[in-house]
Amino acid sequence: LVTVETSSANDGTNRTVITLTGFTGDPTHYDEVLKICNKDTSKSYNVQLVYKQVLSGNWTYVQYLKLWLGSSGPIEITSSGATGTATATVGPGSCVSVPAEVLVKPNATTGTELITIVVNVVSKG
Repeated sequence: LVTVETSSANDGTNRTVITLTGFTGDPTHYDEVLKICNKDTSKSYNVQLVYKQVLSGNWTYVQYLKLWLGSSGPIEITSSGATGTATATVGPGSCVSVPAEVLVKPNATTGTELITIVVNVVSKG
């Protein structure tokens, strides 16, 4: 299970917090864990997903988390860090979905929060 929360930090940056709850088995794909929308009616923005850090838990039971930005990506996040990129241009008044795929290791305790990470949504206009 993937849970996503968003907030704004004191410096104005967007903070996206992703929590993975353990359900073991095959890779699980989610079509849309987050939707990034451009409310500006006249300007496009280039958006990128950037992995920042682990907030709680660890990678002991999580093999990987992959995130896409629309059809761009994936950025693959593991215990070794992040590889790949996920970038998109979000046009005026439009949105882009963030699909995800997670693989939880077979020895994980089912239904337990395994790891919580921060992924920044960085935009340039």
